[in-house]
Amino acid sequence: MAINSGPRARARRWSQVIYEAYPRLDGLYYASSMNANEPAIMLCERAADSAPARPVFHRALADAAMTAAIARAAGRFNYAVV
Repeated sequence: MAINSGPRARARRWSQVIYEAYPRLDGLYYASSMNANEPAIMLCERAADSAPARPVFHRALADAAMTAAIARAAGRFNYAVV
């Protein structure tokens, strides 16, 4: 729990040690301190070849087509959209 909710320096150090110890690791699956310990994923640059070269969907956040999706995401995390 100290890694999830303690000082960020502690979590960063753990991440650095894990990164160095497991050179084939692409990322970490962890409990998010920003989202009530819901699962979250952190990807390292090593995971670059795991993502498609070109996204299937690409829109600027300012695009009107994104308004509803942004509002849903903000509501889910209790964030305000400004």
